[in-house]
Amino acid sequence: MRINEQLKQEIENRKKVEAKLRQSEERLELALRGADLGMWDWNVQTGEVRFNRRWVEMLGYEPDEIEPHVSAWKKLVHPDDMPRMEEVLKNHLEGRTPFYETEHRLLTRAGGWKWILVRGKVVHRDSDGRPVRTTGTHFDITERKKLESQLLHSQKMEAVGQLAGGVAHDFNNILSAIMSYGYLLRNKLRDDEQSRDNIDKILLLSDRAAHIIQGLLAFSRKQHFEFVPVKLNNTIRNIEKLLAKFIGEDVGLRTRLTNKEPAIIADKTQIEQIIMNLATNARDAMPEGGSFTIETEVVEIDENFIKTHGYGEPGIYALLSVTDKGTGMDEETKQKIFEPFFTTKEVGKGTGLGLSIIYGIVKQHNGYINVYSEPGKGATFRIYFPIIKAAAEKEKAKDLPDLSGKAEAILLAEDEPAVRDS
Repeated sequence: MRINEQLKQEIENRKKVEAKLRQSEERLELALRGADLGMWDWNVQTGEVRFNRRWVEMLGYEPDEIEPHVSAWKKLVHPDDMPRMEEVLKNHLEGRTPFYETEHRLLTRAGGWKWILVRGKVVHRDSDGRPVRTTGTHFDITERKKLESQLLHSQKMEAVGQLAGGVAHDFNNILSAIMSYGYLLRNKLRDDEQSRDNIDKILLLSDRAAHIIQGLLAFSRKQHFEFVPVKLNNTIRNIEKLLAKFIGEDVGLRTRLTNKEPAIIADKTQIEQIIMNLATNARDAMPEGGSFTIETEVVEIDENFIKTHGYGEPGIYALLSVTDKGTGMDEETKQKIFEPFFTTKEVGKGTGLGLSIIYGIVKQHNGYINVYSEPGKGATFRIYFPIIKAAAEKEKAKDLPDLSGKAEAILLAEDEPAVRDS
């Protein structure tokens, strides 16, 4: 009888321990869910790995789709990240670091890649110091990596812009002096003199160089623009016929313009240049013909948009979308496409300034630009311009004062001696 009572007591005690263990496991699982963490538990000696449900769901898999073994985990690691991951892991397993931490990409069920922050630690070693059990967590940092990449790209473009602007300004002064002296010399020569032809060639090449410098100044946002209320749809309609001739008969031009008639504060000539530069880019990407589509919409940039794209100020924007069915581009090309002098064309086929000029113009209009493209699937450029209120749309240009002179003296101020003397 007494033995039965002892046995019964032991069973009750065991049930209490098991209940507490279940509660502890539930609390741990809830804590991991709250922190959005996946958990792994690795038997280093057998290779067996246990993953919690969040670890698997993070990558889009079902629990039974991933073998509970370290080899299955390693198959998911991006090949470029594997050497670094193995080095960090080896250092920790051999006791050279207090814990294991690395960032690497893992393959998702959909075929994409997610950036994962992995933290872990050896929690049990045998009597010889060899690791027996290691546990840790996974945390999805894909969005953080995306924002970091966008920030680095923005800083890079800003630095390149400052450099380009400084160089362009100095060269512009030198070139202005060369052209001024060239015109002075040309005017002193007779039309039939051979030297006049040589001077004309110098001036022609100088003009081409000046065009490149203007492109650099546009990219670096150091050009002077005339900002007035502009109806975006009207601007597109006004150059539609010119565009059709420019892109050629093999490329079909389509326009889909919103009926909301968005108005923006802009330099009309520069908006036209954006469209023409994109048309040039599209035409060259479709040597055998295709389609070129221009669309406008009125959209809202909200907090969700900013979180997804990593840029923007909340508000209502006019969206100009330009799409071609050309050769498209890969991710590496997209990262460099707005840099000055970057081009995928053959030598002599372009300066590599067309898209960087667009970038500078858009930024000077307080807008945003991005590109969506894949190899073989064409490209879509989306440009966001802040919209103005209806009242500003009706604003009329003020009469300019009469600035005709009455034989006054003109003072020319110039800090570059060569330009001043010419």
